[in-house]
Amino acid sequence: TEQLASSEISLFITRQAGRYFYKKTKAGENVPSLYYRQGKKGKETLLFNPGSDSVSFNFLPSKDGKKVALSLSAKGNFDITTAKILDVDTRKFYRDSIYPVGTIYAWSPDSKGFIYVDLQTSDKYSNNLWKDITIRYHQLNTEVRNDKAIFSRINNPELNLNSSDFLSVYYSDDNKYLMAVATPGAQAQNNFFYSRAENLAKEHIPWSVLAKAEDQVGGAIIYKEKAYLISRKNAPNFQILV
Repeated sequence: TEQLASSEISLFITRQAGRYFYKKTKAGENVPSLYYRQGKKGKETLLFNPGSDSVSFNFLPSKDGKKVALSLSAKGNFDITTAKILDVDTRKFYRDSIYPVGTIYAWSPDSKGFIYVDLQTSDKYSNNLWKDITIRYHQLNTEVRNDKAIFSRINNPELNLNSSDFLSVYYSDDNKYLMAVATPGAQAQNNFFYSRAENLAKEHIPWSVLAKAEDQVGGAIIYKEKAYLISRKNAPNFQILV
């Protein structure tokens, strides 16, 4: 209670492999730092302090809890970030550094790499900032220039994506499937695709259609070999489909 009275835990608490990660701003500080605990009652350990209010960050722990991907951005330029990887046990950074990055979406189940948005420009005023973005996979300790494109209009012409679509890729909760979403901007008009998780190792991932824009699906998950969708087609208050 005394600790909470003088501190503020912001964002959200993320648990991976029994470790809890969270942002926290202590009394007298202007910016939050990243902390973790081994178990709910474990000792609080400082992982990362940005050191300046001109730097902000988001974080995503790996599935084994041994690494954290940080998205670092300059004040006033939150859409364009630098991706860096922190070793939790040593509190040292890997040599990997990627820029410009839009978002880090997911770690691979083996925690050897992560999926991120590769932006084609670092100019925040450019009209092309969010056009023809590419979702790539980066494996730790490899050259960034070799990162594989896994989902984009240019690399997946068979999917008929638009250059202005906002793209995302994530794993199903059981890590058996990759799911990709192309969002044109209109609510509940997304295109959803899926592929077996092991296809990440292939040179070209074979994506299958899960839902088209005309299906008016706003969200979808795969659980135990079934897809669950929320749709507003013929249902103004939405309906759940399986």
